Amino acid sequence: MSIAHCQSAKDLEQNFFAKLSNIIQAQDLGGKQPVLAVAYSGGLDSTVLLHLASIYAKQFQIPLYAYHVNHGLSPNATQWEQHCAQICARLEIPFRSRNVRVENQGQGVEVVARNLRYQALGELCDLDKVNLLLLAHHLDDQAETMLMQLFRGTGLRGLAGMDECNFAAKLLGSNQLVLARPLLREAKQTLVDYAANSQLINIEDESNFSTLFTRNVIRHQLMPVIEELFPKFSERLLRTSQHIREAQNLLDEIASNDLENCGDNNVLDLVKMAQLSADRVNNLFRHWLVMNLVQLPSTAKISEIQTQLWHARDDARVEIRHAHYSICRYDRKIHLIDHRTLGTQDGELQYTWRGEAEKYFPSLKGTLIFRESKTGVSSEFLKQTQMTIRQRQKGARLRLAKNRPSRDLKSHFQNAKIPFWRRENLPYIYIKEQLFFVGLLGLDARFIETDEPIRSGIRLQLIWQPDT
Repeated sequence: MSIAHCQSAKDLEQNFFAKLSNIIQAQDLGGKQPVLAVAYSGGLDSTVLLHLASIYAKQFQIPLYAYHVNHGLSPNATQWEQHCAQICARLEIPFRSRNVRVENQGQGVEVVARNLRYQALGELCDLDKVNLLLLAHHLDDQAETMLMQLFRGTGLRGLAGMDECNFAAKLLGSNQLVLARPLLREAKQTLVDYAANSQLINIEDESNFSTLFTRNVIRHQLMPVIEELFPKFSERLLRTSQHIREAQNLLDEIASNDLENCGDNNVLDLVKMAQLSADRVNNLFRHWLVMNLVQLPSTAKISEIQTQLWHARDDARVEIRHAHYSICRYDRKIHLIDHRTLGTQDGELQYTWRGEAEKYFPSLKGTLIFRESKTGVSSEFLKQTQMTIRQRQKGARLRLAKNRPSRDLKSHFQNAKIPFWRRENLPYIYIKEQLFFVGLLGLDARFIETDEPIRSGIRLQLIWQPDT
């Protein structure tokens, strides 16, 4: 399909219908009917998108919703929300709005507002079981994005710009919801002409003209100059983005093969990675982070992380924090730890066993399992005893068998190959100030009964099962 500017409203409608139909057919919706929603700000672009989507939805009898996110950043925000509700009522499109509070957390207002907007859109889509969310990005937006990424010194993934379709689980909170940009090949002027010909009414966000925002500087000051020198340069950039995306796809294929050969259970093996060239190692490492939905650090930060990971001593404890994650080296392997999945033990927790087969501890994110065994602790003793779960104590020692000496916990952990990030999030259970049980290690031998006949009850082994 040509990306030349549409010459009539009918042309744009036909282009939109064809593009949206292709998008729906290309998506695996699990046999479900497509349910559409438009991210509707009330501006010209989303107004055109809503109008086109309403025609399409009525013709094909597809459910359509409109969602508006009120950031509260403009004194006109409430008026804009009311305008959007009125337009949707006129078009007989179900409308939902969501207010968000934007606070600058050191990332910049634009970034925070964007993240909150996508989070709210994801929540609204979940309410109505929407599986295809339509965004009004167009050709000029794509050019702006590519220029911004170029000036930031980004890699190929960023230079490729926006996809016509993609998943954004981290932003939307769902790995099932598809983001679609059916207007991505249409020029801004095409949308302006369509809105005028169709007599559409839209609001104008005054912040779109503020040069305090980098995107507006590029849009209003830089792009007109480039357009004079290179007419229709946005179309050329679109071709460039396609070439870049093809190159990135090839790199992803190579990285996927390397990950299969150098990784196991999402863990990178440094010994196997040593057989790759430096460029392939870098490509593999970035791909691994992207596949785990980790926002890529800057090039300088990645280089620093790799230096620490690759060149540390084999016995060194390397842990590098990045957002909610730690990237750790242990036993010549690289692990990615999501701290949101790890438990925490603050203070003490009292617990008495009442005969249950297992007990879940939410703060520790794990389950204590009680399993009948020939050797173990007496069930009657356990019922009559109060257990205290504490944080790891300095100098604590554990004896795992009667014919073995007691050893410090660090030695036990090293022998059992329990990585250091797990050790602080295990249950350390005491009975009357004596260490009774340590998660992933076992019971202290002084509490273990042998195969001799037991007077009453049964013997139990305790097993700790972390959530991850």
